[in-house]
Amino acid sequence: MKKRSIIRSIGIAILLFIINAIFLALAQIITSNVAIAYLISYTLMIVLLIKLYQKDLKNDFKNLTKDFKKNKKELILVPLILIIIVYLLNALFFKICGIEAGNQLLAESELKESIFLMCLHTIIIAPIAEELIFKLPFKDNKKKPLYNALAITILFTLIHIFPESNPLAYLYLIAYFVLGVSFTYPFYKTNNVLLSIIVHIINNLINVMIILF
Repeated sequence: MKKRSIIRSIGIAILLFIINAIFLALAQIITSNVAIAYLISYTLMIVLLIKLYQKDLKNDFKNLTKDFKKNKKELILVPLILIIIVYLLNALFFKICGIEAGNQLLAESELKESIFLMCLHTIIIAPIAEELIFKLPFKDNKKKPLYNALAITILFTLIHIFPESNPLAYLYLIAYFVLGVSFTYPFYKTNNVLLSIIVHIINNLINVMIILF
């Protein structure tokens, strides 16, 4: 993979993220409900990306079982260990900062509006949209998957920068980076975006259960 191929993939991923941000801004004009606005924007992105990458996604569905079985132990253990590390880091950073991570606060604000919409957005729609946005542009770059994984993880980390009054809160970016690695690892091993989506969904499900219970 040539350097320009990596740059091209990064550029496409950023462009897709900008398009999603535009969808979100338009959705917020239609509704003041945060959860509904995110659902609208992410759903539009999912439809767009399925259309653009239809062939790749069909192949991923076709190879899903094979890709999982071939790398089963690693695909279970590595993300699991990394996600545990993320929760430990979040607990540590909460003690240091006294505030929760930006995504956690967003989920809690959506919870006040609607439990159902928050769960639908956080557990299903957001993981699918985010993984498609940041993984699909890199699917045709197979020669240096480690570089792809690093670029994807950095992009994932950067989109989770929230304006903070307490500078120490930016420590959460370390946790987001590790979380990004856990979501990217299945893609790194298999080039199958669906496996990354599954890991992302499982993590967010656990997170929602912690918030609710």
